[in-house]
Amino acid sequence: MREARVLVGPGKGHRFEVPSLPLVYRIRNRGSVALGRYEPEVTRFLSERLRSCRVFFDVGAHTGYFTRIALNLMDSEGTVVAFEPDPEAAIRLRQTFSDPRLTVRTDAAGRDDHDATLERREGLVSRIRDESIPGTGHATGTVVRVRSLDRLVQADEIPPPELLKIDVEGGEMLVLEGMERLLRSEEHTSELQ
Repeated sequence: MREARVLVGPGKGHRFEVPSLPLVYRIRNRGSVALGRYEPEVTRFLSERLRSCRVFFDVGAHTGYFTRIALNLMDSEGTVVAFEPDPEAAIRLRQTFSDPRLTVRTDAAGRDDHDATLERREGLVSRIRDESIPGTGHATGTVVRVRSLDRLVQADEIPPPELLKIDVEGGEMLVLEGMERLLRSEEHTSELQ
């Protein structure tokens, strides 16, 4: 793995680990990251909305790229909640960001509250067994807690989001099902991308 740094754009300053690939792919991937062109549509969507946002959820935070954008663009009163069940990635998030506006939760978001197995593969994102896109080569990992966003908000463990990004390796519908009350509530308006 090699490190790449975002040099321009709303994610400026963020660091990614880029897999060791053939030279041509490595140059392309590092160049895209450095020029702030990682997931440009999502970056643009969030950038247009985060300045006026009070509460942002980064569900499936991984390296924290969208967490970085939120912290760069939101005002000092904003709150960012990053959900990252991979213990190693959560530790890196806490080490990378020392910002009082950020809460890193090691729960996975899902339809309901239960325990599940987090599977990891070196150099790739982790996934929740039977709740993410199936694949090969993932090692059996750690038991993690899956939580419904509705229940977390209802229990006042987190504030309701105004804006959220969900990237959980194929389990996005389960996360949305677990926040059905939030999505139906007129009191809370959320935007999804």
